[in-house]
Amino acid sequence: MSIINIETSYQLNELLTKPYVLLKFSAEWCLPCKRIQPFFERLSKENEHICFGHIDVDDVRDVCDTYIVNAMPTLILLKNGEEISRTEGGNETKLHEMIKLCEKC
Repeated sequence: MSIINIETSYQLNELLTKPYVLLKFSAEWCLPCKRIQPFFERLSKENEHICFGHIDVDDVRDVCDTYIVNAMPTLILLKNGEEISRTEGGNETKLHEMIKLCEKC
């Protein structure tokens, strides 16, 4: 599955109808965001039961405010629209652990 670039609250609401959604909040100028991107892309291809979404914090400020994003990248895993896990920074191990949560549910 490909990563969906979310540019509006409406797009996000559509995505949140899926059982599992992993959101990555990042910015074009953020070096840790760029470093984690290839790993995020690989995970999106390996885990088709999860919808992957990308939100540029400079473009979709209202969504960032809703999810209280204070650092980048911020990765949030949602199950049925409810947050079940969150991590900040480009830590591949933590991101992999988030994916494993979906396997246990």
